Amino acid sequence: KILTELHLSASGLVDKETRLKLGQLTGAKILITGSVFRSGDNNYVVAKLIGVETSRVLPAAARGGGEATDLIPELAGKVVSQLTSRAQQLMPRKRTMLSVAGELSETVKGRGRKVYVKIRESISMPAIDPAAETELKKLLLALGFQVVENRNEAEYLFLGEGIATDSGHYRNFSSSTARLELNLYRGKTLLLSDRCKEVVAGASYVIAAKDALAQCSLALAQRMVPALK
Repeated sequence: KILTELHLSASGLVDKETRLKLGQLTGAKILITGSVFRSGDNNYVVAKLIGVETSRVLPAAARGGGEATDLIPELAGKVVSQLTSRAQQLMPRKRTMLSVAGELSETVKGRGRKVYVKIRESISMPAIDPAAETELKKLLLALGFQVVENRNEAEYLFLGEGIATDSGHYRNFSSSTARLELNLYRGKTLLLSDRCKEVVAGASYVIAAKDALAQCSLALAQRMVPALK
């Protein structure tokens, strides 16, 4: 998902951090921002492709003696070329249960403590597997916690709700946007409350929706599970 912004160089008061926050709020993975200026006899149209989560930057530019708007087709072609050939340089490494477990294992030790997990999901069509719940349970087990099916037996409870919607199709791929809200309790005391939004493409809408919910679950786990250390 890409968010674009074009502004005159005089509006440079919108700093990089603000633009990255805007990308994160919209769920965009790549932010394209640019400026238009004149130097000598030439107009310049410059774009930056910014990885929202990595802060990595790729450039694209066009110049000419005519109107700045006449340079847009050339700039667009260069932006498309960068996205086609080098977009992966802007993206973070895909989050997996094993990578998150490896990151948390140095500080979080389950020691057999009992945890109950329940995350309701809706993807606007029948789907049996609870993707977000399953991913969180796998992570907790890998960290040495005991996942129980009776909430009354648990010391900690993860309770959440997720929803995924169709975000469009391109050729043989479907895209889905998922939003997950998760609360962490110790007994009846709320310890943490957080939310996440992810956009994922897959071979079908159901696969994309489930993968997006699973990615949300792992992202929230990275932030919330350390409270159990």
